[in-house]
Amino acid sequence: MFFGMWQFLFNKRGRLQGHLDQNNSVQPSYRRNERIKLPNFIVVGAPKAGTSSIGTYLDAHPSIYISPIKEPHFFSDDIRLSNFRLDYKKSVSFDVKKYLNRDKLLKKHIAFIDDHSQYLGLFRDVRYESAIGELSTGYMYSNCAAENIFKFNPSAKILMVLRNPSERAYSHYLMDVQLGFEDRDFLSAVQHDFVSEASWGVSNLYIELGLYAKQIKRYLKHFPRNQIKIILFDDFVRSPQLIMQDIYEFLGVANKAITDNFYRVNYARVPRFIISAGLFNKLRMGLDLIPEFINMPLKCLGKKIIYSNAPAPKLNEHDFNVIISYFKEDILELSSLIERDLSSWLEF
Repeated sequence: MFFGMWQFLFNKRGRLQGHLDQNNSVQPSYRRNERIKLPNFIVVGAPKAGTSSIGTYLDAHPSIYISPIKEPHFFSDDIRLSNFRLDYKKSVSFDVKKYLNRDKLLKKHIAFIDDHSQYLGLFRDVRYESAIGELSTGYMYSNCAAENIFKFNPSAKILMVLRNPSERAYSHYLMDVQLGFEDRDFLSAVQHDFVSEASWGVSNLYIELGLYAKQIKRYLKHFPRNQIKIILFDDFVRSPQLIMQDIYEFLGVANKAITDNFYRVNYARVPRFIISAGLFNKLRMGLDLIPEFINMPLKCLGKKIIYSNAPAPKLNEHDFNVIISYFKEDILELSSLIERDLSSWLEF
């Protein structure tokens, strides 16, 4: 009876054929004599809302295992590499099969894995950890990820981190400038992007990724409310220890002291020249596949050369007053949905 309840045979490509047992592990067809424990929690987004910082804290916990590819995007069938625009596709493409053939899996930020055995391979090194997860920020935007995650593991815990959508959009824009993907001013970039074909990897989704209400409803449709935890970015920045303690409790692991200050991982840098930022981004992707003790010094040197020490510019009041019109209705709906006062998001 138990095994029947936990059986999963994914659609398409014969995904994840096997049975979960009481230890949340599976005997995959490609690995004999070894059972691999599978994810029991997923951080689903939002992008540029602190998920990388939370992932760093989670990865440092002895009872938590995080996929070495932080964002494998396995469950988002509607977000696939083959559909991406050329510059973005080049920046995130790499040989996953070759990567998984290494004895030690290096930390890598993002991939778009659609092969079940490759996804299982990301969790081959799980040993004693009780909380096992990954952090794919495309899962909130995806139309099908919530349902796919539920089919994979209906007991999975879902963690969402939401940021003021205007600030999220601006941070996203600064990241694209940093990577050499964008050379327009902020409002021009937003207005151009919003009228283009909206899909991950084709357009930048500065607006769409911050329309949270519909995205959250997809998860509430499949998962009970007690399996979903929603964190606000501002709360995390203000009280990281308190928020992480709350997350540890949600995941069922012991509390662990962290640094008192918010640990910002992917903060915006200002490139000295847009073209140099694009070239450095291409080089950085290649460096990800060589040992860390070599690629880290090279990346640090490259950042010093390519990026200015000047602080990133802040979102100004004029731009805020224009962009908030895209988000106002959704913010009011979201406030009611999660029972939080979000009126501060409507003010500069």
